[in-house]
Amino acid sequence: MMTATVPQNRGPARLRAGPLFIPTLTFAPRHNVFVENLLAMALLAQEGDPAALVRTFLPLVMIMVLGYFLLWVPEKRRRNALKEKLDSMKENDHVITAGGIHGTVTGIRRDQDMVTIRIDESTGTKIRLGRSAIAQVLSDDDSNDTDPKTKT
Repeated sequence: MMTATVPQNRGPARLRAGPLFIPTLTFAPRHNVFVENLLAMALLAQEGDPAALVRTFLPLVMIMVLGYFLLWVPEKRRRNALKEKLDSMKENDHVITAGGIHGTVTGIRRDQDMVTIRIDESTGTKIRLGRSAIAQVLSDDDSNDTDPKTKT
């Protein structure tokens, strides 16, 4: 009977005879080529031109700065805008939950971070959920602008 163990995150496999001549698979460690190349470039830069080190790491730094301004800053603005809307939420505001349920706020318990919303006008069905489950808050002015029935 042959047994093979397959560890995760390893390099190429080699077949090796184990105890009692049972073949087993062993894996060579995988090398991170990207890190090795960066280190090699840094060592070459130290030998000769001192500006070569700056040229080596400048693209990496620029990508990180660009990522910060393209990804992190807009997401932070969206989070702050939602937090402000949740803090200013009042009864009769229309909300959309993270699960896509549309409803009208009927009660807010700020001390417990709970909100009660009415999801069906005809039967008066209400659900209670945490404030963190609300994805959008539409005040009365906003909900009239985005209502497809009122657009012409």
